[in-house]
Amino acid sequence: MARFPGQVEAMTHTLLVLCLLLTACASGAGQDAHAAGKRLTHGGHHRQQLTLQYRVRADAVAPSQFVAVYPQGMSMGLVIHWRLDDDAQARLDARLAELEQAMHNGAMFSAEARWIEEGRELEVYRIDTGRQAPP
Repeated sequence: MARFPGQVEAMTHTLLVLCLLLTACASGAGQDAHAAGKRLTHGGHHRQQLTLQYRVRADAVAPSQFVAVYPQGMSMGLVIHWRLDDDAQARLDARLAELEQAMHNGAMFSAEARWIEEGRELEVYRIDTGRQAPP
């Protein structure tokens, strides 16, 4: 229990402040993500050139995935619907297998794609498998 006068009150105050900060951060992050999702979703029915980056699985928590690269940063992991011909799909599969084997993180790809929901879900029609990650 408390050894010094006021210690319980100080600990209670500290816990209250931490709870308030966590609540404020969580609600603010949710609003920012919701606003970003609404902003990015409009006008996504046309094909465009995008830069995708392949993030190799680092542990059991984060699976290997593609992210979209923006001037301001990158998206979270994307849900991708591949609309490639058999030859292009085979080249992509071989390239991804090479990256996984070498544990090479951050390989960049140029893609022609259409957003279903920008920043989250994408249809890819063409992808260039030749670019390397920046040094």
